[in-house]
Amino acid sequence: MRNAMLILLLFLAAHSLRAQDAQQLIREGNRAVEAGKTDEALAFYEEAAGLGADKYAAYFNMGNVYYDAKKWKEAEQAYLNALSAARNKTDKARIWHNLGNTYLAQDQYREAVKAYKEALKLRPDDEDTRYNLAYALSKWKKEEEQKQKNKNNQQKQDQKENQKDKNQEQKENQERDQKNKSQENKENQKQKDKQNQGEQEEKEGNKGEKNEDKPGGAGKQEEQQKEEIEEGGRQAVRIDPKQAERLLKALERQEGKIQEEMWKKKAGRTRKRKSEKDW
Repeated sequence: MRNAMLILLLFLAAHSLRAQDAQQLIREGNRAVEAGKTDEALAFYEEAAGLGADKYAAYFNMGNVYYDAKKWKEAEQAYLNALSAARNKTDKARIWHNLGNTYLAQDQYREAVKAYKEALKLRPDDEDTRYNLAYALSKWKKEEEQKQKNKNNQQKQDQKENQKDKNQEQKENQERDQKNKSQENKENQKQKDKQNQGEQEEKEGNKGEKNEDKPGGAGKQEEQQKEEIEEGGRQAVRIDPKQAERLLKALERQEGKIQEEMWKKKAGRTRKRKSEKDW
């Protein structure tokens, strides 16, 4: 029992010494801050936090040094460390307030509003925190409105670009269709001209074959037509029967005379040859 009491007394004495040492280190750090020796102050606070006797004060003061140096991320981490070591609501409220300021300095209005609300839950009568909360809310609202405005503008711009692309695509399609139609018309006209040329050549060939099949060509055709006309003219003549009978008798008389003369000539030749034979 006596040994246990001795151990406890030694532990308390050691803890008291560490606490005194930590408080001494924190005071040294504060003096360094007043002297503008930021790096020394941070070293004192870091050493004091390592002793574990008063981590809240060490980290809280460390956060303040980083905040004044505008090292927002380091300040945020130091305040969060202090928050885990805080012993009462007042200390926690102070940390949340400073965290809100750190977020506000980084334009993180949503996080700042959350931190100020946490501080007001612990200290509802803190007017500084309430003022900072109202300011952060107004900035957050403007930010959201600007985001919405930018979103609407972006949508309009996208729609404009889409319409522009659509118009360009439609124009290209129309030009392509017109070009294809023009090419098709040219091909059709070319095919039509080729077909007409073929028909003309075929017609010329058939005409030549007809002329070859009929000797004399066009002249023969004209002669044939002339003969047909003359034949038709002869067929159109009508001879009177009496006149025909007179012509027939005249032809018979003429034929008789011709035969008579032929007989006379024949008889004379015969007599002459006979006379010459007798002599």
